[in-house]
Amino acid sequence: MLSTTQAGQIVLATGDRSTAIGGNVSNSVIVTGDSNQVIFLAEEAAIALESIL
Repeated sequence: MLSTTQAGQIVLATGDRSTAIGGNVSNSVIVTGDSNQVIFLAEEAAIALESIL
């Protein structure tokens, strides 16, 4: 088990509200906590929003 954990093949999260990531999470949204709001904008919309802020 030690060798698989060291190789990133197994992850372990213990305790209240714990999280674990055992692989590639590129281009992912990870949200933790309470009462969060996530707004995803396509690239064109994000550029337009940035230009007016």
